[in-house]
Amino acid sequence: MATTPSRLLSLPREIRDIIYDFALCTHEAHLVDPVYIRAADNGTLDIRYPEPVEPMYPPLDDDDDEDTVNSEPEDEWEDDEGSMASDEWEETMARLKPAALPPNDDHLYDLESEEDGYDSDEPDDDEEDDDDYMTSTRSNKKTYGIIAVTPFSLSLLRVNRQLHEEATPVFYSGTRFLMDVDGGAALKFFDQLPLTNFNCITAVTITGCALMGDDGPSRRAWSGSINQPRHTGPPTMLTPYGSLLANMAKLKHLSLYLPYGGNEDWYCSYAPIEAQMLLIAERIETLSFVFLGEDTVEALQKYKKSQECYERLMGLQDENAAKHEFAMKYQLPEGYDPKLRALTRKWWSRMDEYVKENTAGSRFTWEWGDRDIGFGNDGNVQAVLTFSKLVDDDSDLGGEEVA
Repeated sequence: MATTPSRLLSLPREIRDIIYDFALCTHEAHLVDPVYIRAADNGTLDIRYPEPVEPMYPPLDDDDDEDTVNSEPEDEWEDDEGSMASDEWEETMARLKPAALPPNDDHLYDLESEEDGYDSDEPDDDEEDDDDYMTSTRSNKKTYGIIAVTPFSLSLLRVNRQLHEEATPVFYSGTRFLMDVDGGAALKFFDQLPLTNFNCITAVTITGCALMGDDGPSRRAWSGSINQPRHTGPPTMLTPYGSLLANMAKLKHLSLYLPYGGNEDWYCSYAPIEAQMLLIAERIETLSFVFLGEDTVEALQKYKKSQECYERLMGLQDENAAKHEFAMKYQLPEGYDPKLRALTRKWWSRMDEYVKENTAGSRFTWEWGDRDIGFGNDGNVQAVLTFSKLVDDDSDLGGEEVA
């Protein structure tokens, strides 16, 4: 019996891409540990921030609101031990920089070793698909260790090689990956993706589950040393998770949970800093900090003005990111020589100046984002601060390697 040729492949490519988008993209892949599904089925799922969504949002704009981010007191060491000209200080610090970093191929994850799509030596049909994790159930789960809350139907990718090659990038580029798992599980998932799929991802959301420093896998995913970076930039990234995000060739939109005030004792503090480094180096287009919980609700109720509410939510996060960037550019002088002690005091003074000039609130354009972003087990989103392009600035913004 003769088969009728597929009419799909006879359509123009632009039309086929629209069809792929309708067939494959729900625009969010909520990935969780199987324990999440069992707890939801048993009615024992513990939502971290169950507070109802606060209706007083966003805060009102106030053009007359005074900027208090840069109201730091003058440094007490200013002019102490004599003043040092700017050019002289730059030359002195350049001599104190650490040794050159290794080439930018010393990464924790070798994504290029993974197989991509269909093997030309194998038949097109009946081949095991690389995307089975999206259709996994409790009884049919691969070794990724995480599954999708709502299973995806990706059978279209198995039809033949041409459909697989055309439709796979549409799925990965049109889907926001909501990583509601610990940092180690998220890294394992991304690491096992074929490189072609990995490089199509454009949007990632990281919930509080991956940012708990008291959890071993998450703590290791967001730990690093300034002397042993995972990614040599630009931007220079110190942590495994940051390095992986920096390697996503088409990543455009990154969202992550930030505690009220910018930090908590249990929070992986490198996460928002390295996210800001990606934005500074223009490796992503938007960065959204997502706030939840009772403290955020109270701030929205109490602080009506936009800038004031912004400062309460962000806390010292702007300053911490600027301090980190400065420390990556200039090594802190150490030693007992009196000249080095004077230079160290000047280092701290210059860092204060750098922080005042390079905080995110004045460095990027930002706005109150929509709260329709899903945040999984964390609970109800109360506020979103979305940062985008750099404000016009002639300074060197974060693309510099430590040399």
